[in-house]
Amino acid sequence: MHRSQALHLVSLGLGVLSAVLVVLNVGLLWANQTIEAEIASRQQYINQSAQLSRVNNALARALANSAENNKDGRLSELLAQQGITLAPEASTQSPTVGVPPQ
Repeated sequence: MHRSQALHLVSLGLGVLSAVLVVLNVGLLWANQTIEAEIASRQQYINQSAQLSRVNNALARALANSAENNKDGRLSELLAQQGITLAPEASTQSPTVGVPPQ
């Protein structure tokens, strides 16, 4: 009887250990999915920021071209207030957009 009682305790302990490991595995899976969702959200933000940066650059160039072609001082002033300056050699080529030196 002593031997079967020990075997019963060992199998009971292993069963409890298995249940604990299953619960731990579920918890880690949930935490991992949460972290992956956060990383995916951040990556989407980074990708959108890069796309918006290109759109902003194109918009600034278009405004700079318009200001140069139409000799629009108010638009040039507005661009300058935002840190966008026209390149001096813009008379023969399209204006380039640059940030003024600080």
